[in-house]
Amino acid sequence: MNADGVVHPLIEVRIVDPTDAGRVLEPGAEGEILVRGPDTSLGYLRVADTEASRIDDWVLTGDLGTLTADRVLTVTGRKKDVIIRKGEKISAKEIEDLLADHPSIADVAVIGVADAERGEMVCCVAVSKEVTAPTLPALCAYLRELGLAAFKLPERLVLMDQLPYNTGGKVLKPALRAMLTGGAEIKAKSVDR
Repeated sequence: MNADGVVHPLIEVRIVDPTDAGRVLEPGAEGEILVRGPDTSLGYLRVADTEASRIDDWVLTGDLGTLTADRVLTVTGRKKDVIIRKGEKISAKEIEDLLADHPSIADVAVIGVADAERGEMVCCVAVSKEVTAPTLPALCAYLRELGLAAFKLPERLVLMDQLPYNTGGKVLKPALRAMLTGGAEIKAKSVDR
């Protein structure tokens, strides 16, 4: 994974536990990115929004990342984009980044889908490049070859003609979740379980 850059000397950054923003993590550990400095906003129009986005004078970014001792910051994903399966935290972005180079995948989104046994299951929603679509076992084998831990492997694969995007170019993951949980019609080519 490539670093996003060295933090400017006038900006303070700390990495905290995503479930306990008061617990600062050691250099190199992944957690939520908090920032403060002269360029951060004073807050939002609504006081409640400002209070929800701050701890003291630190801004909660909602981004996950790592920070080295020499202030090199790497953004690894979004806090809301973490899948929690059986108490284990899984970064959807980590899996998406690995699958982005898969030879038969044109586009991919990884989401957590509610599951009574696990809390959430890891679901890969993909657009195939080829006539012969990837299978769940083949994707899992590919991810294992790249060193992904077994507990992070997808348990479900859904193939679609295209992923839904907003006007800002981001995949509409809430819409995908709704489709997969029966909240909306899904136009999937196939589903592996």
